[in-house]
Amino acid sequence: MNQEEIKRNLLDADQWVRVLFMAGFAIAAWFVLIGLSGLVVVQTIIALVSGEPNRNLQKAGYLFGCYLHEIIEFLVYNTDDKPFPFSEFPTAEENIEPAEGVIADDDDDDDNDEDEDEVLDLDAQDPKP
Repeated sequence: MNQEEIKRNLLDADQWVRVLFMAGFAIAAWFVLIGLSGLVVVQTIIALVSGEPNRNLQKAGYLFGCYLHEIIEFLVYNTDDKPFPFSEFPTAEENIEPAEGVIADDDDDDDNDEDEDEVLDLDAQDPKP
């Protein structure tokens, strides 16, 4: 790479616009992480009190996790597609299964069904439309 290419790259307005978007999405990611941390605390308290996690909080956590994934993909140049609000917010395909088997129980049966230990069917979900 010669000096002319470097100069052209440094003066490319599209690159600088992307850098500004990246700064904004990095700040958004920070807020999403703070929100997810709060969600984890609330979900833990609910699970301890009621014996099972709240399904709505599971869905919210999944959606915000998908959104955070989209932000990270943009920040590390894996995609040029800007996350929400410049595209649609990720949606849950209703693949979040009931939370059975999430909280450990006392019976020690070795016949665990694989579906029992999974809360999310990650293979069937695509965070991007």
